[in-house]
Amino acid sequence: MPGKNFEIDDIVYAKWPGSTQYYKAVIMDIDSGRYQVKFDSDDMIDVVQRKHLMTQIEVETPKSPSRKRSRSRSASPGRRRSRSRSPSRRKPASPKETGSPVARQSRSPARGRRTTAKAESPKPKVESQKAVKVASISPKRVSSASISPKRVSSASISPKRVSSEKSVTVQKEESKQSNVEEINSREPITSRLTSARNNVVEQQTTTVTRRTTRSVTKALQEQQETKDEKSSSCSSSGSCTLASAACCTLKSLPCLVMSIIGMILPTVLLYGLYLSCTKRSCTMLKLPTIPPCEKFFNWKSTGYVFGWFIFQMVLSAIPVGKVVTGPVLADGKARQHCLNGLFQFAISMATIGGLVFYGKLPFKYLTVNYLSLITAAAIYSFIVSIVVYFASRNASPKEPSNGFFSDFMKGRAASPRIGNFDIKMYAFKTGAVSWAAYNVCLLVREMSNGKDLTKTNPGFLLLVAFQIWYALDLLVFEESLLYTATLSKDKMGYFAFDMMFGITPFYGTLQTRYLVSHPVALPWYCFVIPIMLHVVGFYIYRTSLMQKFLFRKDFKKASELGVKSIPTKCGRHLLVDGFWGSLRHPNYTGDFMMNVSWGIICGVTHLLPWVAPIALFALLIQMATADDKGCSEKYGASWDEYRERVKYKFIPYII
Repeated sequence: MPGKNFEIDDIVYAKWPGSTQYYKAVIMDIDSGRYQVKFDSDDMIDVVQRKHLMTQIEVETPKSPSRKRSRSRSASPGRRRSRSRSPSRRKPASPKETGSPVARQSRSPARGRRTTAKAESPKPKVESQKAVKVASISPKRVSSASISPKRVSSASISPKRVSSEKSVTVQKEESKQSNVEEINSREPITSRLTSARNNVVEQQTTTVTRRTTRSVTKALQEQQETKDEKSSSCSSSGSCTLASAACCTLKSLPCLVMSIIGMILPTVLLYGLYLSCTKRSCTMLKLPTIPPCEKFFNWKSTGYVFGWFIFQMVLSAIPVGKVVTGPVLADGKARQHCLNGLFQFAISMATIGGLVFYGKLPFKYLTVNYLSLITAAAIYSFIVSIVVYFASRNASPKEPSNGFFSDFMKGRAASPRIGNFDIKMYAFKTGAVSWAAYNVCLLVREMSNGKDLTKTNPGFLLLVAFQIWYALDLLVFEESLLYTATLSKDKMGYFAFDMMFGITPFYGTLQTRYLVSHPVALPWYCFVIPIMLHVVGFYIYRTSLMQKFLFRKDFKKASELGVKSIPTKCGRHLLVDGFWGSLRHPNYTGDFMMNVSWGIICGVTHLLPWVAPIALFALLIQMATADDKGCSEKYGASWDEYRERVKYKFIPYII
């Protein structure tokens, strides 16, 4: 194997653990001649030696057969006899040497001998010569893998070779009668041939040779393509062919029903939260009154929502800002990103300000027709999910498929793109900008009622400022978010797009909408606690994310600065410094503290403002538990050591 020195992020073919097969992988880390690789097939990470790595050229170059193998082929009994022992190929002896006048028969000795044998030898002698033929096969030759059962059973006992072997045996043996008696005393020819054939077949079945050649590589690629094409179809018996999905085609009615429920459930929950708290009443203890269908959908709201999201798409596609290279994804590639989130936010806010100045912003319509706006956002999410599904299906290299419904709802690609346009970052930034923009619309509505900033509810102003601050932070530190699990690992399907386009702007503004319809008058000193809670929570949230970002982006530099970490068996390191040395998820802690501060501003009169903090708390517990389980399986003893040093998940002395 050539002594090529591999580097980090090189695409190689690595030996699969416990096998002799080589599969495509990317080098993640190098430590003392040991290479940490990540396989493309199922994101498995393993540490291999240099001798177990191959380049694509080495994989596609077939190995030439060795001389030993060619000799074993040429040593076949049938071939050696036909070339070396066959009397027809030997130089005929002259009459002077033999002393007999048989020189005329030297041109075709085999025929002459066969005729003579047929005329002179009785039938029992022919059988004896067959026995001599088999007896001349040594056990070594019989057990050789180069002797096929077909050759032993048919080619080695042909009449021509029997007669040729007879002439050789007659020349070597002194007495034919003694040979016949000796062979008759041995076991029958049928049993010997059967035993030889069984030995050959047994050795052939126990000798397994695997080689990674061009044909094998091509066969593996064809097999993977066939698997991808058929992954969304069921077998003829109706059972699914997926490994991780419960069902896969329209033939599975439960799967279809669950997918529809999962698609409409977030939108229905938003409907319920809006209808449960109107200007007349706000209670979650009884079913709300269902308005007419016109309230749930109209083309005007659909036009506003689609126009806004398409406008954000145009802004997101403008190459303004710093271009950075993100982390290596599951497919072994690190993609480039244009950090234009601040540009997108600034142009959007300037556009809204211009519409307000000229009186063209339909803020009253946008703040009243809440239900139809949610429906339009869900429809837009559905359309984008269809586009991303087909883009991921035709992408190169292809991502593993879990079936149509799983790919559509949960996503197939972690970073879907159409050309150079990053759809995931577009959805993420559009959700943050839309959240801030809808808060601005609510603020403009409050000021349009003849109120200025001094007469507006201070709690409402503080809450709007906190939420715009939170959304703006996501765009200011856009690069650091590229290294989070949400943007680097989570796949993009309908759930993710509905979260960005529908849940973030409308669910995020439930508290500000509540303060518009139900103002809470609190004395100024009551705002001290939520302000302090939000500031401290934001500091923990942003500082912890930056610590993790700098650690993952440049581990060598972080090590030189003395950042503490725990090495793992797969080559990665666990951060146990800063906030990460006290809590396993300090960013969850900061995020939860900020949401609690928003609830405090809204008071404790109604439950609706506290739905967001309670739901977030449940979600963070579920995410921390799942992450703990996955890391325990991935890192093993290193994660046990990490849990001993960092005992709590995100709330000290509690969780």
